[in-house]
Amino acid sequence: MGLKDRLLQAKCKVGAHSGEWRQIAAGSCDEQRTCAHCGTVSSRTEHHLTNWDYVDDPAAPACTQERHCQRCPLAEQRVEHAMSFRHHYAGLHEACRQREDCTRCGFTQGRTRMSHVWNKPVEFEGDYSIRKVYACMACEAKIVRDAGSADPREDSHDYAENSRPKMHVFANPK
Repeated sequence: MGLKDRLLQAKCKVGAHSGEWRQIAAGSCDEQRTCAHCGTVSSRTEHHLTNWDYVDDPAAPACTQERHCQRCPLAEQRVEHAMSFRHHYAGLHEACRQREDCTRCGFTQGRTRMSHVWNKPVEFEGDYSIRKVYACMACEAKIVRDAGSADPREDSHDYAENSRPKMHVFANPK
């Protein structure tokens, strides 16, 4: 027995058999192979699934997706929401609050964020430094930052309520 045969036997001993997988019956995803080196028969189920697509059935919830096997009758379903932040709140001090909702069915988990539109700052001298005051053009909230701090207009505006950077925010008491 040559080196090649011993290496092939070692592969088979650790379960790395070779051979071509063949479909057992038409319309089935069950496959079988016979190892070309040791004759061991292996079986598996190998589905050929389509991509997930939203279901067109009006009786199904709006965010139901489905995919099918192209060889057998297997079908899988899942719910996949298309979440996006949108304005839903009224009132001067809530004008910049956005709630995350599904754009297809309206589902919400109650997550909100603030998305202000800051104007150019007004500078003033504080006790020990120059400070800048920014006012939101939509809700009139104000923030005060040191002159050397980052400009809030360059922020991504995608802060969840509990992850906003530390800043002083004041509502305009009108």
